[in-house]
Amino acid sequence: MMAIKGIYAEHQVQSLNHGIGFNTAAIELLLPTYGEQLGLKGKICKHWTLNPHPTLIPAIESGWVESVHCFGGELGMEEYIRARPDIFFTARMARCALNRAFCQLAGQYAVDMFIGSTLQVDGLANSSTVTRGRLSGFGGAPNMGHDPHGRRHATPAWLNMITEPDPMQRREKAGGADGRNLPGRRETNLR
Repeated sequence: MMAIKGIYAEHQVQSLNHGIGFNTAAIELLLPTYGEQLGLKGKICKHWTLNPHPTLIPAIESGWVESVHCFGGELGMEEYIRARPDIFFTARMARCALNRAFCQLAGQYAVDMFIGSTLQVDGLANSSTVTRGRLSGFGGAPNMGHDPHGRRHATPAWLNMITEPDPMQRREKAGGADGRNLPGRRETNLR
């Protein structure tokens, strides 16, 4: 409940990755009930990169989830995936299109945040995946919850924790560090 209200709602997390664990399963199961009470449907947790967890089914069926890109399969989920090609990326044979490499890229360059299976933090509330000025993640794989500096789009969740006025961090200039516009790029203001 704290993750939904204090992190997902506060930072408008729309795309994310969850590890497989009790904490993340609880979050997924609470979206259609507690998240609905908070009026968050359609505002958070719409796009996912994860294995097809059965605990995500209530959120899918109640209209919370718009898309799921899978790293791998989950035993027993084959029929459900086949029945929901509108949510899961599927191949020609109506099977889940599993591509760990592409899902890893989506996780690194596209999702707003990552949460490992255990929501790990140390005694000072530091995460193994924390990066300066980013809502990147809690626990688990640091290779998923980091800032690879190659993102092509910005979301409120990705921008709102930056405290320094560096325009390159805020992606205000698409040109070089000296302000020159590079060929094929245009200036944008994301504030």
